Amino acid sequence: TEFPRFADFSEQFLGAKVFPHVQNIIDLIEGRDPSWLHPAMSFERNEPDLLIANLAPEHSKSVSITMNYVTYRIAENPNIRVLIVSKTEGMAKKFLMGIKERLSSPRYSEFHVRYGPPGGYASNSESWSQKMIYVSADARDSGEKDPTVEALGIRGHIYGARADLIIL
Repeated sequence: TEFPRFADFSEQFLGAKVFPHVQNIIDLIEGRDPSWLHPAMSFERNEPDLLIANLAPEHSKSVSITMNYVTYRIAENPNIRVLIVSKTEGMAKKFLMGIKERLSSPRYSEFHVRYGPPGGYASNSESWSQKMIYVSADARDSGEKDPTVEALGIRGHIYGARADLIIL
């Protein structure tokens, strides 16, 4: 079966609706133009590999993008490498904790059964710590040195790291 779109995955497996302004960010990350623009919003196409989305506090950026979308991308491709960079390492670790919860909590068991590796995302893993996770070796087949998700503070060392997605 075809892997679902993020909005469908989020609602069905994570219990979270994706609002139109968040869908715009997903559209841009995935290489599409925004699907909805309010007259007060502006969009300028520029560098295709870089995206700046400026939203007010409490507009679902952390939950929808940093935790739910990263979880979705791991389910879609366990070989993905993601860096989460926040002002402090402590805050980045909180985001990583949210991702780990989604990958391991019984609350999300329908998602785990449908898309997870046998034994779960944490089993047979090289590391499942506060700063980084490597999902189960039963799911990853890339042989990459870099973790599935790593949490860093703004001055954290990223030189030499390989990442498919960086969320600042």
